[in-house]
Amino acid sequence: MAEFTDTYRATVQLIESRLAALGTEKREFESPDVVAAGFTGMPRQLILSLQPDEHFIRTVYHKVLDREVEPEDLATLLARLEAAPTDRDAVIDELVASEDALDRKVRIQWV
Repeated sequence: MAEFTDTYRATVQLIESRLAALGTEKREFESPDVVAAGFTGMPRQLILSLQPDEHFIRTVYHKVLDREVEPEDLATLLARLEAAPTDRDAVIDELVASEDALDRKVRIQWV
C-alpha cells in the first residue's frame, strides 16, 4: 500500500505542477488513503473518519452519486455537521436512499 500511496502522490504532484505551468485552475484530488481503499472497497468507517467535514461530504458524493456536490448542498451539510457531528451516518444513509441514487441504481457494498 505504501508504494501505491507514494506513486499516487508523485503523480498528483506532477499533474499539479503541469497545471500550474499552464496557468490552469487548480484541481482537487482524493487523498491517497481514499484512493488506495477504493481498489479493495472503501470501508464505511474510513469514510466516516475523513476530516474535515467538507472532505467527508465530497467523498460521499463521489462514492454514492459519482458527482460533485452542489455548492448549496455542501453549505447545508457543512452547517448540519457543525451542529451535529454525529450525523455523518445519517448523511450517508440519506444520500444512498436519495432520488438521485435511486435514479442511478446505486448499489453500495460496504466492506
